[in-house]
Amino acid sequence: LTGNIEVFKGMQLKELNLERCKNLEGDIGSLKDCPLQELDLSGGGIGLVGFGASMKFTGNTLALATCPDLTELDIRSTQIIMPIPIKDQHAFVQELSGDTLAQDTYEVGGNKTKSAFFQFITLDSNAS
Repeated sequence: LTGNIEVFKGMQLKELNLERCKNLEGDIGSLKDCPLQELDLSGGGIGLVGFGASMKFTGNTLALATCPDLTELDIRSTQIIMPIPIKDQHAFVQELSGDTLAQDTYEVGGNKTKSAFFQFITLDSNAS
């Protein structure tokens, strides 16, 4: 497979396994609107550099914090940043949104305090 994972944007995918798809690239944020339960973008745990593979998946797992059913996430051998475990991300989102996960919880059009918080976390973790 070759291309960008953005082609999956908005699809009703519950499971996406792109393990060892060394010619794919893209930002994990393009998957934020998919109802994912399992996501594998890993390189399979093998010495990919020696094989000339290029796992060009980027971004921050905070983009997936509003995917409440996402329980399996494998990002080994990628450039994706996970500042805190996905389970903790879900807990923070639920707490901030009053136990109801909604897209407007973190978008600019929603509550400005919550929006600012998520924007700060994303910017702060990307700066690391």
